Amino acid sequence: MLFCVTYKHILLNLRILMLHSSRGDKMRLRIGELREDNDLKQTVVAKALHMERTTLSKYETGKIDIPASMLIRLAKYYNVSIDYLLGLSDEKRPLIDEKKRVSKLF
Repeated sequence: MLFCVTYKHILLNLRILMLHSSRGDKMRLRIGELREDNDLKQTVVAKALHMERTTLSKYETGKIDIPASMLIRLAKYYNVSIDYLLGLSDEKRPLIDEKKRVSKLF
């Protein structure tokens, strides 16, 4: 159930990005910058995320769109929020474990 809420949040943010193409550019830049800031090569990140290096390259250059499921994996890999990846926030805020987030509600 919590995953569905998160997934819907991502889809909503993707729709917002489509309306603001400059944010899409920011997303691609952030993904490349995160990789470079961590001194990682595309081959290393691609292998960790179980994809081809060329696919990651196409994400970083904007040649293909990044699916919501991959945004989730990228956010977890770099330990940043999806909003940060999408360019909706300038705070990297690490992802909060869903169980911890739910426990804070009660």
